[in-house]
Formats: sequence, structure tokens, C-alpha cells
Amino acid sequence: VSNFTAGLDYEMVDLLSFSIALSEDGELKNALIANDESRGYNILSKITERFKKYTHLKSLRIQVFTPDFFIFARSWNQGFEGMPIWWFRDDLEELNQNKEPKVGMETGRLLTFKATIPIRSGNKVLGYLEVIKFIDEFAIKLRKKGIELFALMDEKYLEQAELMRNFPLVDDYVIANQNFNQQFRPKIEMLDWDTFLNKSYVYKENILYLHEPIYNGAGKQIGIYLLVIPQST
Repeated sequence: VSNFTAGLDYEMVDLLSFSIALSEDGELKNALIANDESRGYNILSKITERFKKYTHLKSLRIQVFTPDFFIFARSWNQGFEGMPIWWFRDDLEELNQNKEPKVGMETGRLLTFKATIPIRSGNKVLGYLEVIKFIDEFAIKLRKKGIELFALMDEKYLEQAELMRNFPLVDDYVIANQNFNQQFRPKIEMLDWDTFLNKSYVYKENILYLHEPIYNGAGKQIGIYLLVIPQST
């Protein structure tokens, strides 16, 4: 469990630090000031290409919003400029109020790690930079330590998480990471979930099952991390 907690803390701190540094990029600020969306896309796509090539950040995505939360540019595609993002991102309301950096697992059209940072010129907010990482990358790191991860989002968030509507369900949760270990899914489905959720752990057939809450950037629980640890680990 300590391996999981330390790893999760690292993911959050690493993502937030990276995002804060990127939000100071002068070229990106100039593109926002000039309202040059094409230039914004080129800047973001080149940043992600470099980081995927030379660092551990392999599933990195970056997007920039206008101050009223319309898409300005995305690193991974074009054609969505001007699209409102606030309608499926409840977490952005608090950011609109306090203008403070935030990081957490957030529901959107997918459940992902997101760090969202105001881009400022002096005291003026030019927009917001958001760096996104998929949970699958974290699951791979845990697997190397003998922990199988099932990131389970509360089913009620499927209303906005439209890209997850065909993802498999366990109890009242959606499995968010697509690289989960298929071997353990039937075993998880056979657990007494009422007992499991009340006790926080279950040991069955030489496998330890643990769960930890998934909190978003506002500190609201939106699901659970289910950890599966075989006895041989």
C-alpha cells in the first residue's frame, strides 16, 4: 500500500510541477494574446512530441482553454477550437472562482489525471493550461511492483464520461484503465462488495484486495482505486 500511495503522490506532484512550468511558456502566451489557435496547436504538439521521445511522460496530452473555458488549442488534434468544455467539466467551476492551480483525477469524457493551471500575464488571466495523463501509465508502474490496479469510477459520472460508456462495469463502477489484468476481473466480480467496501480489504484465495478512494482536484470522492496483490508478491 505504501508503494501505491507514494506512487500516486509522485504522479500528482510531477504533473503539477510540469504544468506550472509550461504555463510560463512565452510563445504560448503570445499565441493566446494574438488569438492564434493554429500557432497554439503547433506549440503544444511539439512539446508533447519532445516529452514523449525524451522523458517518461509517454501518454501526455496538453490543452489550453480561453478564460471562459472554450478550447483554444489541443496537442493531439485540431478542429475543436471554440468548443465549450465547461458543460461536461464540473470541476472547472471552482477554478473559475479561485483561479488557483489544481491537480487530481478528474471526470471528463475520460477519467484521467489532470493538472489545470492559470496562464497569466501580470495579474491578467490569459487562459488555462491543462496537462493530461492516462491512468494506464500509472497501472503499468504498479504492475512492475506486483500490484494490479483497477481504477473504478462511480457509474453516475457516465453522463459526462461519454467515451467510457462501453467500458466494463464492476459492481456500481466503471473500469477506467483499459490495461487492467483480465485474469482478475472474474475474481473481483465474485467479491462480496458490501463487505469489501465496509472493511477496506478482503483476503480470498491467496489474493489481497484493497481499495483507496479516488479524489478529484476539489477533494470529492469520485470512485475507488482497487488494488489486487497476489500472495506471491
